[in-house]
Amino acid sequence: MKNSKAYYKCLNLIRGNLQGTLNTNSVMDPGYPFGSFVRYAFDFEGNIILLLSSIAEHTQNFLNDNRVSLTIIDRLTETLSQEVARVTILGEIDNIQDPLEEKIVYEIFFPESSGFYDQFHDFNFYKFSMKKIRFIGGFAQAYWLEVAEMKKKQFLDIEEQNMIVDHMNNEHRDTLIALILFHFKINIINENNIKLIYFDSNGLWIKYKTIYYIPFKKDAKTIGQVKKEIIQLSKFAKQNTQII
Repeated sequence: MKNSKAYYKCLNLIRGNLQGTLNTNSVMDPGYPFGSFVRYAFDFEGNIILLLSSIAEHTQNFLNDNRVSLTIIDRLTETLSQEVARVTILGEIDNIQDPLEEKIVYEIFFPESSGFYDQFHDFNFYKFSMKKIRFIGGFAQAYWLEVAEMKKKQFLDIEEQNMIVDHMNNEHRDTLIALILFHFKINIINENNIKLIYFDSNGLWIKYKTIYYIPFKKDAKTIGQVKKEIIQLSKFAKQNTQII
């Protein structure tokens, strides 16, 4: 029987963290795994995308053997224990030949990387295709999950997203503030620095010093459903914070 709660928690962990440890098979020391810190975003098919240097050790490793794993742990956790959710994804890495949309999305999450691909010829975008997923939701909560449930294909194009992102930032900053306060209980000093950077059919990414992910209660399949999910999240957050 499928554990819906485990799937929901795992999906949010993957989509919310945007960083992890990429484990490759060492070329220099055959038989040994080699772990490297990496950051990632998503393409419109739900695949994980990476921007990596071709001269990096991990890149040389997976160019020789593209079978890798990616381990993700909750980056916002305040403690490291057996209760912390984590996931290890087995998969394969392949070069993206013409990364137009991937580049746009990646630079939304990591604007400081803008220019790496165009100006430094040793940087390339890669697609990490998930094959198997092992999710640990906490102590004695271990599951093998179906990859299809983690790959969420998007129905919006980047222009539609940008229009709604601009509208939210210009007209509904109070909503973004309420969402951050309710879900993460952080101390906000400068409200003008809070902004929505991206959203899709599964949730919102809001930036204030770091990036916070807030999932929808239900997957949205139309732009109308996206708006409905945002309104519902906003109402609940405002009712339970000091922001009105």
